Amino acid sequence: MVIEDSYSLRNKKKSKKNKLLPHHQLEHIASPVDRLAAFVGEMPVFVPFMSVLLAPFRHDISVAQFMGSQLQSSIAVLGMIATGALGLIAYHTLFVYFFGATPGKYFVGLRVVSIFDGQKPSFIMCLLRAISVFLEFILLGFPWLAALSHPQRRVLHDRLSDTYVKCLDEKKAASAPLFVETQLAKNVQAPGWALLLLAVAMGLNYFNLEKREVDYAGEFEATQKLCSDVSSTIKNWHSEIDPNPTRIAVALALYEAQSIDDTCLEKEAHFSLWRNQEKDLGYLGLALTHAYDDRAFGEYIEKACGTDPQGETCRYAADVSRDREIASVDLRAPASSEDPLTLEDSGEIQRDFFHLHLERKLHEFNRLPEALTLIEKSTMNPNFADFLNLERLKIMWEMDRMTEARASFHASRAHMSQASRIQLSNWMCSAEVLNGCSSESQSVCTDFLSDYERNDGEPQPEALELNYIRAQKCVSSNAMDYISIDKKLNSEKAHEYLAALEYVDDRKFKSAKEIFKRISDQADSDEFQTQANADLVKLSLSEMELEYFFEEFQSKSNNRADPNLAFELLRKYLSVGDFEKSSFIGESLIEMFPYKKSIYTSLLSEAKKHKKLKFAQKLREQFKKRMPLSKGLDFESQNL
Repeated sequence: MVIEDSYSLRNKKKSKKNKLLPHHQLEHIASPVDRLAAFVGEMPVFVPFMSVLLAPFRHDISVAQFMGSQLQSSIAVLGMIATGALGLIAYHTLFVYFFGATPGKYFVGLRVVSIFDGQKPSFIMCLLRAISVFLEFILLGFPWLAALSHPQRRVLHDRLSDTYVKCLDEKKAASAPLFVETQLAKNVQAPGWALLLLAVAMGLNYFNLEKREVDYAGEFEATQKLCSDVSSTIKNWHSEIDPNPTRIAVALALYEAQSIDDTCLEKEAHFSLWRNQEKDLGYLGLALTHAYDDRAFGEYIEKACGTDPQGETCRYAADVSRDREIASVDLRAPASSEDPLTLEDSGEIQRDFFHLHLERKLHEFNRLPEALTLIEKSTMNPNFADFLNLERLKIMWEMDRMTEARASFHASRAHMSQASRIQLSNWMCSAEVLNGCSSESQSVCTDFLSDYERNDGEPQPEALELNYIRAQKCVSSNAMDYISIDKKLNSEKAHEYLAALEYVDDRKFKSAKEIFKRISDQADSDEFQTQANADLVKLSLSEMELEYFFEEFQSKSNNRADPNLAFELLRKYLSVGDFEKSSFIGESLIEMFPYKKSIYTSLLSEAKKHKKLKFAQKLREQFKKRMPLSKGLDFESQNL
């Protein structure tokens, strides 16, 4: 039986060139050359179609690779393959069913027809043909070589769907395969199948390695070779700045927020290097944990900058290196003399740890409005909420926005963990006492005492015990209950300092001074030492005694001077009317707290008293520059 050509206006005689098998007299079979031409002609339509379809997955893959997340990258690749398969199948099915050919075949003059009646295939046949085409894509197109060797030029998808490709132009119809074509197909197929098997083996090996690394990570966590804080944080991660971070990126952010220690960061850095994942961050982590070893620090910083000298990691590393040249205690309390990046740079930042670092630098350089703006941008990440709440509180206090600071304190404290709550109330009470023990200060310090006593029986840091004593002194309307307070303390310094305060209450000033002097003369500098110096200033009766502490204050740079001692000295020299020394201390305090209006007003009052008009004008200009929207300064003295 001869199948009629349904695509021509009239039936034509079978071409003599077509030497088909007797039992399959197919008419006008398309040649391999025409089919190849149709495939090339398909690209202007097919490629844009697939590009639009797969664009979201390409974006996800690039983000995952940039973030160093192999798991996310693998998921995106699988999603791309699945979507590409559905797109290819739909493309071939619909075009062949409705138009009898894909766009490339249509314009070359080829049509897909059924072998039974020469008509357009049914939907099921079109679907089977499209699925077969996808399978041939997976097999790298090697089944298409059958067009050179099969007697009827039918490749795999033609045979599976009972179709064949027909040429409308009789003159271009294909003849039976030549011996040369058959041999070429056989010779090319053998190495092709070998390459395919190799590619499949490599793919399986890749996913096996990924699975093994995930399993190793789980084993590391189980044996405490990784940081548990990082493990718990990354499970609940939410950040618009860095939505898919690696473990080392999370560890650096937590380190910047002072939530983990050097040991934790070092574990994550070694794990990152072992996995060969974001090695620049791994080396950066090791640099931070070896900050006191000059040789190791320099080598790790150099390696951190090795891959991208202009990238965020290198910019962060360079800033840490500058801080290290000056800082003497902790790299997370930077003391670089160079300005940080501008706030506009924050829009380019891709990492949370760099975002937090910039906020700290802006705070350090007293660029408080910018730092506050950056904090508001960072609030979408709940993992740093406690740290940022404390930073916000400090900035508001330093800007003399006391009402907002107290409101922020009460709002934040209600939602914090016990550890974070006591840290927040400790700082706020300490700051309030520094300003003077007002009724608002007593309320805040009462909250701190409540937080402190919830940890009754647990050893507390010495600095916390000192503030516990100061808070008790502030809230005690009558005499302090020294016996009860002493039972809450553990350190020798705390017991000793409390004894000195009891001597002060009993007006045994000589005994109190001896204890304060003993604490002050201790070699290790800490908060007890600076507090003892401040108490000695309070008890000083002679100009010679004050001179000693004034020289001690002068010997330290403004950003390293103790605010407690500075405020006590300023109060003392204001009370005795020493304008020269009070103005020097006041200007130093303005360098530390450039937005504290109370300091300006007190100095202006002193300047008015001594008729120092040039100094008053200088203060006004400084204040106007810092706070242009403020109503201005008055000359009324205020309690500090």
